[in-house]
Amino acid sequence: MGIRTKKTFVLLFFCAITCHKNIQAMQHMQPQENLSICAKFKQKLACLKSCFSCLSISEREEREEREEDIPYVQLSGIETHTKPQLMPLFHGTGATQGRRKIMQDDYFPHSKETPWLNTTTRFYGVYDGHGPIGHYCAEYAAQTLHKHIQKNLSPDPDIKALIYNAVKTVDHEWCDHLKRIKSSGGTTAVFAFFDKNDLYIANTGDSRAVVGEGKRAIRVSCDHTAQNPKERSRIEATTCDKNGKTIRGWVKQNKPYVWFMLTRYVSNTDYTIEATLHPDIRLFDRLEPSRVIGDPEFKPFAIADPYITYYPLSNDSSFLILATDGLWDVMTDQAAVDFVWAKIEHHQEKIKTSLIKPTHEEFANILARELVVASIDLQEMSRQDPRVSSIHDNVTVTIILLKKIF
Repeated sequence: MGIRTKKTFVLLFFCAITCHKNIQAMQHMQPQENLSICAKFKQKLACLKSCFSCLSISEREEREEREEDIPYVQLSGIETHTKPQLMPLFHGTGATQGRRKIMQDDYFPHSKETPWLNTTTRFYGVYDGHGPIGHYCAEYAAQTLHKHIQKNLSPDPDIKALIYNAVKTVDHEWCDHLKRIKSSGGTTAVFAFFDKNDLYIANTGDSRAVVGEGKRAIRVSCDHTAQNPKERSRIEATTCDKNGKTIRGWVKQNKPYVWFMLTRYVSNTDYTIEATLHPDIRLFDRLEPSRVIGDPEFKPFAIADPYITYYPLSNDSSFLILATDGLWDVMTDQAAVDFVWAKIEHHQEKIKTSLIKPTHEEFANILARELVVASIDLQEMSRQDPRVSSIHDNVTVTIILLKKIF
């Protein structure tokens, strides 16, 4: 307790004693005498109120003196002290079921969860389930994958090995569970792992990560689908023995889809939408992603091995988008980055004149939800035009701001 606070407490103590004595005296006086005492009593109460005000001010001043040199980052809407070398990160997520019968996407962290795995590492992930109980698989991955990384962290970890082993462990656990209950389902995954200020991106399947490097879009993940030539070659070169028969992997190319895709965005009145072909190539004519967590019936052709990359952040690295294919089916990487930048600049003008300014966490949520709404609008546009294929998919988008925007 500081000197000013101690003095205020002493003053407060004597004022309280005086007020108590006045109240006792009033019980034995005539009404005329009470009026005089009441006037003095009001003065004492004013003094008491002033003491409380002084106490609040002195405590606040002392706290500001202690904290003025301590850096902080915004953590899920809470200001939390951290080490000065850590860059601040602000994240927000938007998700919608769309016209699907069930929501099969999931993500981490949710609103009441923290991305911090320890004092120097942070984790953000998006998952897209499929199959009869794919929504449970996405939920299971969202609840456990980061924990497997967390429990194996060491002072100097091999990050890529840590990520790889965590994905494979979750895959084995979920496949064993499906075999026990005799069901099927799987999920894709894309996630960002920050070790201090180092960014690692990993993905399994066709959920994607894109960095806004200034105004440029940099894809930092790999789409694992059968239309990827390397994935197709891997599948067709894979064999396994089942029930005494040798099975070789194969894929089937169906009639391509034609969907509307946003290819350029400047504003709500200046953008370009084009009808684009989307190949429909599936493993065994059933499974679209060629790498998944789960789906034991498709092993060893559909593997869980993640693509892992280290991305060197620069002063121009502005934000990171993690999203399911519900976004990327209707929006190019560059259009998504253009869209986010246009919304940032639009909201920056509003914030300059606004009395109530959002936190960066709230701002990231706004950006993510606007991107989700735009993708659903594009899906609806394809549904309403008979010249193109109908599309309806869940959409989940997490945006991580890599610097302060305002």
